[in-house]
Parts: sequence; structure tokens; C-alpha cells
Amino acid sequence: MIEPTLVMVVCNEAHRLEALLQHVRPNFDHIVIGVQESTDNTREIVERYADVLVDDKRHGFGDASLPLVQRRVETDWAFRVDADEWPTDELLEALPSVLEAASAHDGVWIPFRSWVEGVEWEVPHSHMRLWRNRLQWPPKLHSRPATKQEFQCRTGYILHTKTLDEHVRGYLDYLAVSGDNQSWIHHNLVMIAAACRGSAGAKGWDFVRSHEWWPVVAERVFHGEDPAIVEAPAEP
Repeated sequence: MIEPTLVMVVCNEAHRLEALLQHVRPNFDHIVIGVQESTDNTREIVERYADVLVDDKRHGFGDASLPLVQRRVETDWAFRVDADEWPTDELLEALPSVLEAASAHDGVWIPFRSWVEGVEWEVPHSHMRLWRNRLQWPPKLHSRPATKQEFQCRTGYILHTKTLDEHVRGYLDYLAVSGDNQSWIHHNLVMIAAACRGSAGAKGWDFVRSHEWWPVVAERVFHGEDPAIVEAPAEP
């Protein structure tokens, strides 16, 4: 039976990390977690659950620390999950058999289901979260290893649940480091717009406008010049 190592990078995640680690720990013989410099008790929680703890002075986006974490993985496969995600029991139990089926491949795509404020705000999609450890995860935001053969998992999924505030703040942070990458800027704007529209449909535009970031989002996202945003105005 093929068993992957669970890898994570965490920073200031104490408010949700322990529940996730309690959930996943029984399904992995090996867990390697990178802890970026945190101001809460994230490190203490990781010490209770991880087989290997990797300290990194970086603060923020986890991709930067993944190569450092991956060097401590000793199994053939690594499985990544983030602290704000929740792999279903069905997925966790299926991982060994999924890897057996993917034996001729280098990476496995895992189905994702995303909710913001209780609304599933986009169609189901997949991310590559299982890969052969010989492939290095690039230290770049929202990157993945370059694989020759990829396999689609059909069993279970990773649940990604956020409040509108968490979601928008995250993508505003991404915008801040987008530089002049227009495709990445466009992606971030679309993600913010979709979440705001979905939340407004569920809770009303007054709820969306009540957040302190709304003036920035209104100007940058909904009143900007990006065609994908202009074509579908958000506000009534």
C-alpha cells in the first residue's frame, strides 16, 4: 500500500489548526509541517501533531516555505493541505488506492469545493495536491510542480470554506504582490467579484458594503476597467 506524507505550511492558524490536525492525523503515518513566524500558539499546536516541524522565518504565503518542508519528506508521495481546507473522510480513506491507480503518473488532481459565507460560489474544480516527492514544489505563489503525467482523483474532495472577509482580504493580499502580471491580477479581481456577488445574493449588498475593505473593492474591482468585471456589474 502506498502512503503519502502530509505536508503543510502554517502561519497564525491556531483558531482552526487543531481541529484539522485531529481530523487528518489518523490517516497519515508521516506529517511534516512548516511553521512560519507566528504571533499565536500555532507552533505549540503543530508540536503536538507533526512528526517533523520545520521552522521558517518567512511570514505570509505558504508556497515560499514548501521547498524547505519537502526536503524533510521521506516517502515517495506528498499530499498538501492548507489550514483553511478540510479533506473529506472519503478522500482521506481513498488516498492509498488513488496512488496505486496513479502509479504511472507524477501528480494527482484533487476535487475542490469552495464556499464563501455559506454559498458555493463557483463550479467544482480541482487542484494538484498529490505529487511525487522527487518533483520540487516551486517557491512561488499558487504554483505547482511541472509533471509529465497527471491523474484525476474521483473520490472525495477538499472543502474550502471562508467568510467573505477572509476571502476578500486574502485576494487583496494577492493583488498587492501581483506586480505587472495581468493574468494574475485579472484572476484575483474575478475571485473577489464572484465572492461578493454570491454573498450579496445570500445576505444583501448592505452586508457586503459593511466591510471596511468595500471602498477599495468597489473602486478596484467593480468600477475598474477589467472587461470580465465590467460585463457583469455587481451592484443593482
